[in-house]
Amino acid sequence: MKKYIWTGVWNTPTIKGKIKRVVSQFTPYSWTSYQWGYTESFKKFLFMCFIIVCWIVQDLNTFYLKAIYWIPPNHSLNLYREVIYAFTGACAMKEMYSFLMSSDPYHRIGRYPWLIFAVLSCEILLEIKHGWYILSIPIHTEWAVFWLVSTFLFGVWVVWRFTVPLPIIGRYVRKIEHKVKAM
Repeated sequence: MKKYIWTGVWNTPTIKGKIKRVVSQFTPYSWTSYQWGYTESFKKFLFMCFIIVCWIVQDLNTFYLKAIYWIPPNHSLNLYREVIYAFTGACAMKEMYSFLMSSDPYHRIGRYPWLIFAVLSCEILLEIKHGWYILSIPIHTEWAVFWLVSTFLFGVWVVWRFTVPLPIIGRYVRKIEHKVKAM
């Protein structure tokens, strides 16, 4: 049970105490901790990769939509879009977490992740339709090589992480630690 001290803000003796009192007015009763455990299983890992890709696409869409439709950066439409994404995204993350951590085989993804995915898909289709001239600009060879090498190394790590049994990894790490201690 949270202990409340029923004194007024002006009766608090220190400035730090007053600030703490005012800020504590707007904090929730309790905090929920989330442990995603994204490397525990391949399913959780794929879901986290999907969430990260959606997040990056949403950020890129902000810039592409401004460039394609010539929307000034300080236009209120940009702010409204980001605020709607922030609040909808918070609900979507909670629903994705409950879907991912549920042991019920019939547990379904909620409506907010589907809504965000639908809006992202529509934005991507609009960008392809009206801004193909921007999307089809080739990237520099150095960047293409960098992304190919990074993707390859990431793929190697994924295969190693989810196919090599953990006891073998543990033995290998202990062997290396033993060699380091012997030096």
